[in-house]
Amino acid sequence: MSIVPRSYNKIHKTLRRTRGPASIHTCPCGESAKEWAYQYTGEPELRDDDGNFPHSADPNDYVAMCRPCHRSLVDENDPVTEEERKKRRSRPDAWTPANRITLICCECELVSTPSGMSLHQRSSGHTEVYDVC
Repeated sequence: MSIVPRSYNKIHKTLRRTRGPASIHTCPCGESAKEWAYQYTGEPELRDDDGNFPHSADPNDYVAMCRPCHRSLVDENDPVTEEERKKRRSRPDAWTPANRITLICCECELVSTPSGMSLHQRSSGHTEVYDVC
């Protein structure tokens, strides 16, 4: 599994600092936003060593979106995501339900396992999380 690049975390921290959490914005569809979504407009587009986590260092390449719209955007623009899903499905021994659960804190976008997220929530006071498979 890929490790989230520092530049990915840094841009999301910058977005929260300069534009606030995504949850205070409205998605282009009219729903309440939940996530900062990269629009695949970055020059250069940055990724981790495995080609995952597409992102840009420019905050203008992000829009606050609801989760369904963000997922649709990713599915339309990032074929690596679908390849990764296929690879995970084809290796059930390496990708079991126990190790595939990943949670993301909606307030600071920390990526963690359920036990790590529990510790994070207790220490930070953050409450809203979502899972990513």
